[in-house]
Amino acid sequence: MTLKAKKSTTRAQQGRFEIISHEGSKILILNYSACNRSDAWALTNYFQEWIARQDSKNLKILLDFEGFFLDPIHLNYVKKTLGIHDKFIKRSAIINVAPLMASMLQTLRGFANFMGVSMKKERGVIFQSKAEALDWLVGNSKLKKTKLPLKLSKNKNL
Repeated sequence: MTLKAKKSTTRAQQGRFEIISHEGSKILILNYSACNRSDAWALTNYFQEWIARQDSKNLKILLDFEGFFLDPIHLNYVKKTLGIHDKFIKRSAIINVAPLMASMLQTLRGFANFMGVSMKKERGVIFQSKAEALDWLVGNSKLKKTKLPLKLSKNKNL
């Protein structure tokens, strides 16, 4: 599913796509929190367009999934595009993940390995707080993966 660029750009720029500086490193924040289906697709499409224009091999990304609308078609799209942008991404961290979403992320990692597109250990790492994730992204803390069961999201429906 692809939305028109103009439409996705407008939605994505409404506080959902942001580049910040943390301790001298640039970090891309993709804020999927409380996204409905169309906003989630708009942000994903905007990210796909943006990353295709990058030349850095050192991107650090923080994804926020608080109250995220889980769309199976969207998840399937993510599965199909695994590995396409690995050459650009050094690390990615995830915060505010509901238990079901965390379980799906672990399954996604296994699926990627099965398909021969193994995810790097520095990709899709779940953290309990934004501060902890930001510090890890810039290399100021050791990798501490969150263990299941998670109590990270207030949205119990996921």
